[in-house]
Amino acid sequence: MSKHPVRLGPEDWKRIARLLFDLGSSIREGIREERDRNPQANSAAIHRVTSADTIYQIDRISEEVLIDWFEKNWPEEYPADVIAEGLGDETGERFPRNAPEKIITILIDPIDGTRGLMYDKRSAWMLAGAAEAGAAEAGAAEAGAAEAGDQADMLPTLADLRAGAMIEIPTSRQQISDSACSWETVPGVFHCETIRDFGTAEKPQTIFLRPSRATDLRHGFASFAAYFPEGREAIQEIESTFLRKHLPEIPSATPLVFTDQYISSGGQLFELLAGRDRLVADLRPLVFARLGLPEALTCHPYDLACLPIARASGCIIEDPWGNPLQSPLDTTSPVAWVGYANKDLARELRPLLRKTLEELGYSPPGNQ
Repeated sequence: MSKHPVRLGPEDWKRIARLLFDLGSSIREGIREERDRNPQANSAAIHRVTSADTIYQIDRISEEVLIDWFEKNWPEEYPADVIAEGLGDETGERFPRNAPEKIITILIDPIDGTRGLMYDKRSAWMLAGAAEAGAAEAGAAEAGAAEAGDQADMLPTLADLRAGAMIEIPTSRQQISDSACSWETVPGVFHCETIRDFGTAEKPQTIFLRPSRATDLRHGFASFAAYFPEGREAIQEIESTFLRKHLPEIPSATPLVFTDQYISSGGQLFELLAGRDRLVADLRPLVFARLGLPEALTCHPYDLACLPIARASGCIIEDPWGNPLQSPLDTTSPVAWVGYANKDLARELRPLLRKTLEELGYSPPGNQ
């Protein structure tokens, strides 16, 4: 990394966000074209297994598009280390290839929601986020948290993201797809652009994301991620205990709260942004750590690479105890997170979730 890092401004982040948006659009079209060209292909065949996740055949298509796009389109003035699921994993790759140093770090999940898409059940998402390469080192130096010799290898964190994009990759039965990109305009303030693509010659249309303004969960969607058999019983214990604290009338004669197990963190985030969900909680890292289950089955930072879009919308995304997400921009760190549709809902539900976790013996970070 340069000893005199380049400071990027709002126009830089705007350009980077739109570049990531274009990348995602290319991945979406690449998957559509391959699907049209070879409809009988087994998208669910296992391509390889990494420390981050199982890579299926459909993931291989997105990786090829990603590398080709960066080699042809990434501008020289923004040399970047690109870290992505399946792309060198922890080390990533540098673009342009001959750049001697980086000024930004980009984290990408080429297909978030592979399992639903490969069986043509539900849309997946391309997720990407960018941060200044020196953000974590600067923060550590100010806090005295690391020796100078150790700081050079530090990755930025989810809290350092300054631009992001998310692109819907629809099933074969769906033409319309929604996408968004966001960038920081002034410190802590983000602007978002959201586009609906009709998959035809019709011109894409600007749409606006409006998260729910509800102040409780009655007759709304609230989901605790329990996608796999592993850990499901413990997660459901947390969910049921929490909901009874929030709504004493549970159990009721008719359902008061609905759940949606959308196997895509990006998809879950978009449901929050679009006003269709009020709460999403992914507590798998807490449960899996207690049960001794593999961390590969939990959420990772690349699953939340589009966080700048959530910040622009007013949704609250934090850890289960109400702290900012500080996970490094890598492909293996487990991330427990909670998303609330608005500030009022967060104020109402956050203490109830924390009390639930404490009663069930789950400790905040640093208190284990």
